[in-house]
Amino acid sequence: MRVPHQYVKHAMTDRWTEFLEEQDVTAGEDGYSHSGSENVDSFQKVTGDTLCDLRHTVLVRAAGDDAEDFLHNQLSNDIRELGFEQAALAGYCNPKGRLLGVFRVWREASGFLLQMPADLQQPLTDRLRRYVLRSDVELAVDPARVAFGVCGKTAARGLERIIGQLPDKDNYCHREDEFTVTRIPGDGRPRLQVMGPVKPCMAAWDKLKQHATIVGSWSWARLDILAGVPNIGALTSEAFIPQMVNLDLLGGISFRKGCYPGQEIVARMHYLGNLKQRMARFRVDDDRRPVAGDRVYIQGETSPVGTIVDAQPGPASGWELLAVVRIADVGKHTLCLRNGNGPVLFQQALPYQAFPDEVSAAHGPGS
Repeated sequence: MRVPHQYVKHAMTDRWTEFLEEQDVTAGEDGYSHSGSENVDSFQKVTGDTLCDLRHTVLVRAAGDDAEDFLHNQLSNDIRELGFEQAALAGYCNPKGRLLGVFRVWREASGFLLQMPADLQQPLTDRLRRYVLRSDVELAVDPARVAFGVCGKTAARGLERIIGQLPDKDNYCHREDEFTVTRIPGDGRPRLQVMGPVKPCMAAWDKLKQHATIVGSWSWARLDILAGVPNIGALTSEAFIPQMVNLDLLGGISFRKGCYPGQEIVARMHYLGNLKQRMARFRVDDDRRPVAGDRVYIQGETSPVGTIVDAQPGPASGWELLAVVRIADVGKHTLCLRNGNGPVLFQQALPYQAFPDEVSAAHGPGS
């Protein structure tokens, strides 16, 4: 059973939650929010212009004179090289090299902003605080900002009229007045995350909903799946080494920087080339929703060969998902969900090459 995301409570986010509830966007039992407008055609709601809630993530500020050095020594990416115009993925590992979580990180004038899953925010920030010691670092949920997502050409043009210039490259951001807008990899359409104070975000949302269908956070998570970007939640925390979820292919690991928790194991796997599992994208038709942590099997066999990272509804039916599987089995065996006689997984293309011999091309019925 999925662990529900715990939305962080404080005065500003309460105002934002009340506003979204007025828009008929509410938390779902699956851990993601959903919108009452999602009774529109299922294909349109995931392929057209959309406006979506991002409360399944939390923005945490890392401030203080030592924030840069502290994060550089805790995360898998090179935080010292992160520019103001960029956003970067970074893994946070335990000493055994297993991912506790994956953050998106921004540099700011007063420190850094970390975006992390809501269901892991408390344990991750608590763990980071244990290592602050005498450093001048303060970690706290940002009390002043919220985030929402915009996807599609028409919606992006509407956002441009409100904010001005938009970033035109993935993982770059533009700051205008109180807003920070970041272009996020997706399915090829413009996909933009907006962060800002509650009141300006409410005003922007009201204008943008004229150009887009309001959807829940599940729609944004689906775009992460299409982009091959892993979301590590409570059910998969400490399950994977960063390369297993392709964090190296997404620019989320620096192999030139100094030590961080688990660095020796991550580096050894990189330099010795002994990685046995990687993340692939699949589609499955099943009446039962796949969830993170479900196991993957070769058809007819009884021992698991992989694990589901995340799964979300597909355009018309079925489910889109990411799963870490044995490299030797991808494209060579029929893979099934939950057991050797379970629903068949049909491999789909990733936007980057994760497997040798172009194995990442679609395998099976189209996406």
